[in-house]
Amino acid sequence: MLLLLDHKVFYEFIPLKEYMRGQYDTCLMVDQVELNQQYVILITNNAGLRRYVLGDTIVFTGKDPYTIRITGRTKYCIDVAGECTPLEPIEQTLCAVAEKYHGEIEHYTVAPGKMERVSQGCYEVAIERRKAPSCDAETFARELDEELGKKWAYYYDERHDTHMLQPLLVRFVPDGTFEHRLESKGKLGGQHKIPKVSNDRRVMDEI
Repeated sequence: MLLLLDHKVFYEFIPLKEYMRGQYDTCLMVDQVELNQQYVILITNNAGLRRYVLGDTIVFTGKDPYTIRITGRTKYCIDVAGECTPLEPIEQTLCAVAEKYHGEIEHYTVAPGKMERVSQGCYEVAIERRKAPSCDAETFARELDEELGKKWAYYYDERHDTHMLQPLLVRFVPDGTFEHRLESKGKLGGQHKIPKVSNDRRVMDEI
């Protein structure tokens, strides 16, 4: 997507990890950004918007001209131990592991896992399968854990350097689980979806 810089819109960018921590001091101009880094985009225009947070997460894919790719939403991030993982690397990794084991994913949701030790955490993933993979949930979880570390460096750091994150958990849920949850809330239909990534356990506990 081409970023239009001459249409009376002023852009600012906050690194996603800092934004999720409530740190807004690092606010970059367009000439200060780096390629392939996750940012939250703010806009100011002459129609009355003042440093408005769009809610999208983006990466710059080019600088001449400036082009961006929308990677998700700020609310679709999980931050258990400071790793601040957005939707895109999670979705890419899930699809890759499912394909490796000849499976297909119908629905999924990711949330912080319950741990006995308060100082440690993990990711819990509930998956409804369109086609069952040729492995059990433990194997799928190990592969997902390893690949997510390769895809998202901050996840790797908290898993293997600080050890604040424990191996993630995967649960294969029965067919129709996600639809039943929506139906119980009176939210069946194409306009309603269960969040794929949450930073709390409300949806996961209901699933």
